[in-house]
Amino acid sequence: MSFEESENGSFFIDRDMQTRRSEADEIILADVREVLRGLGLAVVEVSSARRRGVLHVVLVIHRSSGVDLNACTQAYRAIYPRLEMLHPESEIRLEVSSPGVERRLKSPEEFEIFTGLGVELLLDEESDWKKGIIIRSSKDSVDIETGDMTETYLFSSIRRAKLDNS
Repeated sequence: MSFEESENGSFFIDRDMQTRRSEADEIILADVREVLRGLGLAVVEVSSARRRGVLHVVLVIHRSSGVDLNACTQAYRAIYPRLEMLHPESEIRLEVSSPGVERRLKSPEEFEIFTGLGVELLLDEESDWKKGIIIRSSKDSVDIETGDMTETYLFSSIRRAKLDNS
């Protein structure tokens, strides 16, 4: 599933962070996404920056059974040669990691990736976090199971969201 900008122009819901991908990050993502999918991994986040002629790339990966050192190593070995081919003029520094247990969710796409996991939501105009399990997500909303009921929240109403590992 691919998420486009919603009608109100808000793609990323974490309003406190600069999270839009650069053109360079989009190119890297397009190149590595299918390779990692073949390893049973999803790309949660990609970021890159050039410093003193060195291209630093950070990939955050996920799979439903968890991300361990072996998964990070597999991803590194599959991706590093591709980055060298894409950027033959640069020295490459690649970091691959898991999302962490309390990751702040930054886009509707992340809700899709983390379907079935616990989440905490802080909604506009509210001071208490709502907890539940991500059931499904779409371009504009997410369905969260809270106890014996399922509630739908528009991404435009979510001020912050993070994984809940409790």
